[in-house]
Amino acid sequence: MTDCWFVLGHADDPRVTGFQAALAPSGRTLRVLPYQAVMDDTALSWAPTDNLRLESPGWHVPTVRHFMQQGMLAAAQAGFAVCSWQQLQDAALEAGEFIAPHQFHYGFKRHLERLAARLVQQPVRSCMQYLPDIICCYDKTACHARLQQAGIPVPGVLPAVSSYAELRALMRSVGWSRVFVKSRFGSGGSGIVALACHTRGPVQAYTTLRLQDGRLFSERRVRHLRSEADIALLVDRLCRWGVQVERWIPKADLQGQGVDLRVLLVAGEPVFCVLRKSQTPITNLYLRNARADCQVLRALMRAEDWEALLASCRAVGRVFPHSFYLGLDVAVDVSLRRHVVLEVNA
Repeated sequence: MTDCWFVLGHADDPRVTGFQAALAPSGRTLRVLPYQAVMDDTALSWAPTDNLRLESPGWHVPTVRHFMQQGMLAAAQAGFAVCSWQQLQDAALEAGEFIAPHQFHYGFKRHLERLAARLVQQPVRSCMQYLPDIICCYDKTACHARLQQAGIPVPGVLPAVSSYAELRALMRSVGWSRVFVKSRFGSGGSGIVALACHTRGPVQAYTTLRLQDGRLFSERRVRHLRSEADIALLVDRLCRWGVQVERWIPKADLQGQGVDLRVLLVAGEPVFCVLRKSQTPITNLYLRNARADCQVLRALMRAEDWEALLASCRAVGRVFPHSFYLGLDVAVDVSLRRHVVLEVNA
């Protein structure tokens, strides 16, 4: 009898259907468990010979809303401003409203911890993800601290800030003119503001966020802001929910486009990477940025610098040894000699 695969996710998620297509030639059975199954423990049932894989719940709006509501108390206890139950009910999540990423994190964390407890009671043969690593990687501040502690090159960071004014004061105190302001909780390009504050010329920012009638919306395009008042409003809103402020690394430039790498680690080894190219500082592929063969960048770098980059990727694997695979965002600076690990996706 062949073993069965369970995917915790939603049947219409392209990542779920893609995994299903990849599994089909093996003849193995795939069952999709909606995240509602985590909320209702009685719906979880598997055998010790089965395998488990998790996909993001972000594809399913009702689940996202539920996790935001469930994370309200923990977010408040952590000292963050919280969105009320009614605000979350009224949020236009289907239209891309960006709201309460911190509450989603704490709600998601709560349910992953319940799932972990269930796996102790009712184990499976394998789980492709290690649940504590998902929780850590979803918190950019916690993940950055673990990488830094392990000696892995990462961007410099500022202490936690609560407002745009505080951010500007800190930038002046350390002599930084450009930073990335990132939503502390989450992944991808949502909740990012690339801020440039040169001594000469206006303050400028690039972001995937749009402020409309007091609400934030995430878009699949990068907007260029030149109004400092608008930028301040945007940063102030993000600060209420927690931000990670990183020094803006001038990325390698290819034919007028900034580039970085998405590296796939499997069992601790870099097995695939893709070059991401953009006219803007935000290179995420879901924003319709171009991709290219990473060998284009490798050919421009010294062999020892490329090997150092791969060594850093392997070091990330040692930081998260229980995760079968990880996606790393890695930037090479304009000198083509130095690199930093920007983010880890579990």
